[in-house]
Amino acid sequence: MEHLIIDWVRESLNRGSLESGERLPSENSLSIRFGLPRATVRRALSQLEEMGLVISRQGIGWYITKPVNRIPLFLRGDESFSRKIREAGFELKNRVIESRWLDDKAPGKRTFILSRLRIVDGQHLAIHTSFLPEEIFPNIESDASNIDSIFDYFSRQGLKKLKSGTAHISVDLPDSTVQMNLGIPALVPVLTLSSETYRDEDSVLIQESRIVYRGDGFQYRIY
Repeated sequence: MEHLIIDWVRESLNRGSLESGERLPSENSLSIRFGLPRATVRRALSQLEEMGLVISRQGIGWYITKPVNRIPLFLRGDESFSRKIREAGFELKNRVIESRWLDDKAPGKRTFILSRLRIVDGQHLAIHTSFLPEEIFPNIESDASNIDSIFDYFSRQGLKKLKSGTAHISVDLPDSTVQMNLGIPALVPVLTLSSETYRDEDSVLIQESRIVYRGDGFQYRIY
């Protein structure tokens, strides 16, 4: 029966009858209002907290959280995320969170994994992971820490004419690593965009990418 309280909070937020920073009625008041045991009320509030909608202030009560500032984003994997965000007037910072060879294959046949946290206007909103073949990028290990835009890096390597493969989008719940890096609770959904980039003249694969977007962090536009 927790859904009664969860639905009420979500519908109230959509209508604007509950606003950021507003204190919810006490657990006892909610118990009486919905005819539910207090244990059920607590479970509902805990789930809402895991959804990022409310926060508990010890000894005071439950409050509606401040919403994330949603960033407009064209959801495509074949364009520079950095360029799109900055051209829209937002501040973007990148932080490398993983940088290593993926396996122990012979030199020249290895794949390098580069994973970067995307911080937009101070908000941790996306994780961009690139899988890059050593035969195309022999200096990637030393270059990785200085890469801001992966597409600008491709251009500097002489890869100016590119084409994309089929992109796939899925909606998931974040694992513990994504929760930690994006600073989100377990029930805030994420969108995962997986795509491939090829060299245009010979269709050689130069990148497999996986971008994990905080689900509530963007206004998504697809075209």
